[in-house]
Amino acid sequence: MSHAPSLIIPREALNLSGPSLQPPAGVQPQLDNPPNRNDVAVPVIVTCIVVSSVLILVRIYSKLISKEFHLRDSTGLAFKVFYWPCIYYNWCLTYTPGWMVHQWDISLKELIAYNHVTFVAMIFYTLMLASVKIAILLEFTAIFVPRGTRNYFFWISYLTIGVILVWNIIGLVFVNANCYPYKGNWDPFAVGRFCRFNMLQLGVASAAGNFVFDIVPLFLPQKIIWGLNASMDRKVGVSIIFLIGILGCTSALIRLVNSIQLLRSADTTYVYGIVGMCGLGEATCGILVLCVPFIPKAVTSTAQTRAFASLKSWTASFREPGSSRRGPTWPSGSSMKTRRQGVYHKFSKQPLATQSTPRTRQHDPTITRVTRISMTEEYNPDPGDIHNYYLRDLPSHDAVGTGSR
Repeated sequence: MSHAPSLIIPREALNLSGPSLQPPAGVQPQLDNPPNRNDVAVPVIVTCIVVSSVLILVRIYSKLISKEFHLRDSTGLAFKVFYWPCIYYNWCLTYTPGWMVHQWDISLKELIAYNHVTFVAMIFYTLMLASVKIAILLEFTAIFVPRGTRNYFFWISYLTIGVILVWNIIGLVFVNANCYPYKGNWDPFAVGRFCRFNMLQLGVASAAGNFVFDIVPLFLPQKIIWGLNASMDRKVGVSIIFLIGILGCTSALIRLVNSIQLLRSADTTYVYGIVGMCGLGEATCGILVLCVPFIPKAVTSTAQTRAFASLKSWTASFREPGSSRRGPTWPSGSSMKTRRQGVYHKFSKQPLATQSTPRTRQHDPTITRVTRISMTEEYNPDPGDIHNYYLRDLPSHDAVGTGSR
């Protein structure tokens, strides 16, 4: 976090147990038990862990019931790989030495450990945000772009993905090649330390880039959503689902503002606490954007599963001894289903009601029995076709500017 030239004073001559920043006039450093805001940071971290875990499980469940896995899912998997180490290092800050601790309450020795934790967390954070933004754009492309179509949505998404890749690769190279020796990235007192860039300036550039990359997937789907041939209520509902990213944009904007403040403030450890919590919130909002579109499919599948189990239990009661007084059933065996892509017809197995008693005289040319059959047609989209799930009311892709197949 610090940007300092190599020291002429030998490391052994430094008082590593003293405060790392001169306190304001009249303020006494509290190095043994520095006041912090762990009371805010810990609930934020725990909330992010719980929310992200539930949403990730929902997405995995949705993928399992659809039995369809795509290349874009590997990007989401990479995001999860980077997310949990970032959570771990953010948790480490609760005791090294705490969140939002004033730098004059941190000793030089603790500052080195603090810088090390934040440096590693920053690398995982960069990889995490890059992977989640790419995963979101790939997922939105699968939802809003028909297979085989190359329209404005497709090209903007992939152009943004390319820019994100180049931007973050350059950023990681700058960060890791910044200081010599390498430990100089977190140890401002490393012997012979020389740094090429100011890490705080790189942090501002990173925050600005992430804010821009958050805006693209936020507004890109809205034109297609509002062009749906659907009721206003449904348009608003679908639009809200894909506007959840506004929470991430808000976190990214707060992070950008505080990154600029971090560049101007000498009390870097305190301001960095705000930046770190905003970054964690931005990442969790990325999980929301990536996983929330799968919630309706998962909930619908669960409801159908419970309904089927209840129906099976109900019909089994008629097969128990003493329950033989019932009419014939149609069709025989399990329920009939004729499926095509996205649609099936379902015939319920129910006892047939007899309207009249059959006559015993076989030569009487009259109606001997009346049977009524009730048929219900249900529409269910193919659980693996998320494009149909959200856009099945779309009359034609040309009508909303998505191009033709």
